[in-house]
Amino acid sequence: MFNSQEFNEKYRLNSDQVKLLKRVDVHSETHQMTGKIVVLWKDTIKKFFKSPISLLSTILLIIILLIAIFTALLSPYSTSKPISNADTSLVFEQLPSGYGIIHTNISSDLLAKIREIENTKHVQLIYGSTSEIFPTRWSVNINPYQIMSVLDGGKKFISIVGTDQFGRDIWLRTWIGTLNALGIAVAIALIQFVIGVILGTYLGFYIGTWIDNIVLRIIDIFGSIPWIVIFIIFIAIWGPYTATIVLLLSLTGWTGPTYQARLYTVIVKDEEYIYAAKVIGASKIRQIYFHILPNILGKLLSTFVGSIFSSISTIASLAFLGFLREQVDSSANLGLIINSAVSLAERNVWALLFPASILVVLAVTSRFIANGIHDALDPRVGGRR
Repeated sequence: MFNSQEFNEKYRLNSDQVKLLKRVDVHSETHQMTGKIVVLWKDTIKKFFKSPISLLSTILLIIILLIAIFTALLSPYSTSKPISNADTSLVFEQLPSGYGIIHTNISSDLLAKIREIENTKHVQLIYGSTSEIFPTRWSVNINPYQIMSVLDGGKKFISIVGTDQFGRDIWLRTWIGTLNALGIAVAIALIQFVIGVILGTYLGFYIGTWIDNIVLRIIDIFGSIPWIVIFIIFIAIWGPYTATIVLLLSLTGWTGPTYQARLYTVIVKDEEYIYAAKVIGASKIRQIYFHILPNILGKLLSTFVGSIFSSISTIASLAFLGFLREQVDSSANLGLIINSAVSLAERNVWALLFPASILVVLAVTSRFIANGIHDALDPRVGGRR
């Protein structure tokens, strides 16, 4: 073991050269030697919210979640039951949005029943004059909510967007459907993300090996099979249940995150900081999941957020295509709500526009948030926007 003087004499270092040397504590500098990213969450959050688009998207998503939660807690109605127990044949299966008197056409039988109620209850339900437009159809001015209130013992009903063909509140069902869709989508995206990251980074580190080739062939097989066929088979066997949908999308969606994690791992696996980690004795598992993974986490997290809406869209598409059947007691689903609202839009356009707008907002905000997360966690992206 040399002392400092012997070391200087051996390597012929003069006093000026010795002054240029700096003693480094190897243990304290390990992170910089290996290139491990120390995530400073305060800086990351600050960088994320510097983007006006990311900030606005986050605010919109939070507003949607808060409205959905408070609507679910405060609404007096149920998503699976009509808002009134009154005989819907005396009113309408679908109530319009808003309140007040509306102009509509009703059958002669319904007009006679409303007149009978007016005489019995001593209330006014038809405003202004009536005119016969067909032998069995009459043009009248009525307040359908008032008629429903009279038929249901004087209860007051509030329905901001109206009701569907089963008499259920569209406003409540849309917000509950949003919460259900987000919860299911997060669960699906998380399963896909965990499987994809663990498998993809491992394959990328061992690129070209037999296990890499086998898994790639499996991914090719999954990619060549039309996913709609898989859904038909699974739903026919196990039924259109939430657990079935989660299992289906997880089984068919892990290939995308796996391929991306593998690709990003291949890009960075030969960087100098990975070689440095190998030199100081880091195991291959540690190289993969403690040094490579943090460096590609930004791109993978943005993919994770984007896959959340992809799952929402897929579930909505399955419902819209008829894989999930609408029933009176069925749980709220954005796809089912939009599908049933198509036939209601002629009389109440908000029955279709409202849930469709929520779906569009979720699409846009999730994409911008995904991009913002990617930029905030990517060390190559500067702080300026």
